[in-house]
Amino acid sequence: MMLIVEAGDTLNCLGTVVSSRNTGGWRARAWASSSGMVDAVGGVTANGAPVGGLTGAAFARGASKAVAVPAAATVSSVRRLKSWDESDIESSSLKGASSEVNCCCARRFKKDCDLCHELGQTLTNLAEPLPLVHSTQNGSVSVKFALSTLGCPELSVSESAALAHAQGYSGLELRSGPAATVSFEAKAEDRRGWRAQLDQHRVQALSIASYVKLCDTSVEDAEVIESGLAQARLAHDLGATWLRIFPGGTRGVPCPPDVEERAGRRLAGIVSACEGLSVRLAVETHDSHPTARDVLRLIDSEGCGDVCVIWDMLHTWLGNEAPEETVRLLAGRLAYAQVKDVAGHDELAPLALGDGVLPLQRGLDLLRDHDLTDWVSWEYERAWHPDAPSLAELGEPGRRWLTRALSERR
Repeated sequence: MMLIVEAGDTLNCLGTVVSSRNTGGWRARAWASSSGMVDAVGGVTANGAPVGGLTGAAFARGASKAVAVPAAATVSSVRRLKSWDESDIESSSLKGASSEVNCCCARRFKKDCDLCHELGQTLTNLAEPLPLVHSTQNGSVSVKFALSTLGCPELSVSESAALAHAQGYSGLELRSGPAATVSFEAKAEDRRGWRAQLDQHRVQALSIASYVKLCDTSVEDAEVIESGLAQARLAHDLGATWLRIFPGGTRGVPCPPDVEERAGRRLAGIVSACEGLSVRLAVETHDSHPTARDVLRLIDSEGCGDVCVIWDMLHTWLGNEAPEETVRLLAGRLAYAQVKDVAGHDELAPLALGDGVLPLQRGLDLLRDHDLTDWVSWEYERAWHPDAPSLAELGEPGRRWLTRALSERR
């Protein structure tokens, strides 16, 4: 298999490699806990035999560098893949494929699954595959689901990870701040403990959900940049792919041009300060910038070319931006999507997915059809509404709803 990753990326504990069909042919996907997804286009080989009659080559989006590793091997610990030359691997550990199959639709091979039947070959046998979904009717989609710890503020990292894993979620958005799940003020020992707890439950830190606010004029620029760097270091230590940043202005109040320009400079400053941490920045559609069009004004600033957007489907709806417009604007700049549901513009208490008025199905259809993201996170805002039902009750039904929504066009 050939892995192509961006120079300087770190892949830790690369997870399940699965195979599925897309409009362009076979595509295998390998999931990394700290660098996101590696797409394998063209298939994989197993025990020396090509799956589906194809050979394997894996690609990371936007990649410019590569390294070759043996076919049908599982990369379990690779650091700093820099070029085609294997000597550029600082350290690596490879293990061969086994005699069992992990399909993207089940814990193990299923004879009654069309995709499994077509696969019909050995892939990799890890301790447990990550839960993915697929649809053979409209091409195929592989998506991992995450929960935000905003929905379980009373739980520790270990408890949140255990809850997520038990209900079929692969990741967590970890809130970072005062009285939040984690904190950038935590000591190294605490950070190592949190990372170990996530690994123990086989749950990835999708993002550190910080409360850094770009448009907050009550603090100095240096303080905003310093806070962003501190949160990025926490994200790095916990293996998180993304650092969430807020626009930070007042909801419903447009930001003056000079404040937006200042916010763009602050964002560029955070990007520069975080260089080398292998953490990507993403600004959420929120606050004074609820739509994709709004957030693009910030991330299109000089020095922010690698910054992406977290699509909070509630706030684009509140900002009267249609999902079709959001998807058009965010092509190539989407980190991941957040779903939630509410009863109305003035009734924002969280509901079970599908019980409210948000156009979630349309948004998920577009994400699937345009293959824009590999993650969907449920940000259930129970922290602000403590009387709402708990994720212990709603989490698994929510995951089933997401699976159906992505697998079946309605």
